[in-house]
This record gives sequence, structure tokens and C-alpha cells, in this order.
Amino acid sequence: MLPDTDRSQAHFTAFRNIEIYYPAGSSLSRLLEGKNDKIELETSNAKEVIDAINAAISTEKKSPVTIEKDGGDGGGTTVGYVARIKGYADRAQLSFKIDVKGNITGYVLRQEKPDGGGNGSSGGELAIVDLDWRSFSVDQPLPVKTDNGTTAVVVADINTPAGALAVLAPELAGKLLADQEAKAMLQDPLLNFGRFGLPMKSWHFLFDVTDVQLKNYNVFREGEGRTVSI
Repeated sequence: MLPDTDRSQAHFTAFRNIEIYYPAGSSLSRLLEGKNDKIELETSNAKEVIDAINAAISTEKKSPVTIEKDGGDGGGTTVGYVARIKGYADRAQLSFKIDVKGNITGYVLRQEKPDGGGNGSSGGELAIVDLDWRSFSVDQPLPVKTDNGTTAVVVADINTPAGALAVLAPELAGKLLADQEAKAMLQDPLLNFGRFGLPMKSWHFLFDVTDVQLKNYNVFREGEGRTVSI
């Protein structure tokens, strides 16, 4: 995230794995054993997805950050989606993944000139950037349709496991959605990045769980940075 350009490439990935266990020889076993199906699509025409993310960042996080729909450089913003179900005699494995790749802009809240005046100065001494947008979540259904050249693939909602399951295994989806606990799990949104709503000084624990790097290399030192964040 470069303050001088206020525009950077972004890649959001959301994934979920679910395992369902059942007795061998049961009705679910007969329904799912040997099943190996998936939905895989990628599209640059996912206006609803980008609009929903931008709305969540704006309303939930009160942030000016936006994802550019056209990418600004001809590349465009792409949405990739993979959902898979694999069935065995005593269990089934479900996996779901959403990839959003594009450019973000608007994260520079203030940039001082070397003399201390004005906003938006290229090469300024101090930039204040917004990082709080990272923990956004999207609660609404996100339909996606793409054409692979022969047939159209339609998923009514890529944002919940229930959306893909209704396509891959409608009978299983019906059984699970009739149970309140399973229904809550299947309708839990994938695009929920709430766990990233941490202060920057806590972020090192995501990749330095033993705290060794922080102690050995004194990562956070006062007075060195030119960029600060809300």
C-alpha cells in the first residue's frame, strides 16, 4: 500500500472447509459415497460482488477505500470461485473458496508536504493511511453467473456454503437446512474478515506466534516510520 500513489493491488481470499460424519451404510452414506463434484468459475463481470464489498467497507468501516471495478489499467477486477464436495463411506468433505483480485484506492487519509502543509503531496514526509477497512464483512447473498463457452454456470450465492451445496447436492442441502445448527453453519458468510480487525502491533502474532521475531529484531521502534495508520 504505497501512500505516494494511493493505489495498490489487492487480493482477498476467503475459504471454508466443512466435514460431515455419518455411519457407513446410512442414507447419507448411500447418497454421498463416491461423489466428487465441483463448481469452478472465474469472471471479470461480477459487479454485484464488488458493489457489495465496497458498500461494506463504506458503511461498516466508514472507510473511503474502494475496489476499482475496471482495474483502472485494463486488467479489470476478477472474482474466482471454487466449491467442491467429496463423499466417502463415513464422511463427506466440503470446501469453498472465493478469490477477489483487483486494485484498491482511497486509503490515504492525509499526506503532509515537507513543510507541513496540504494534502495529497507526492513524496510527502508523513502519510496517514486507513488500514481498518481490512476487517470488513459482507452479509448479503452474492449471485455469480459465468459462461465457460458451452454452458452457463450459475450460483445463487457464493457467499455461503448453502449456495453451492444447493447446486452440488440439493438433497443433502435440503436435509442440512432442516436442522437449525447445520443451517446456521451453512448460511455463515465466507466474506467475513473480522479476525483481521487487530491493531498493527498485534499483527505479528499471525505469523510470529512464538514472539521470537519481535524480541530478536525489535520490529516496532519509535520514530522511524513515515506512515502511520488509524
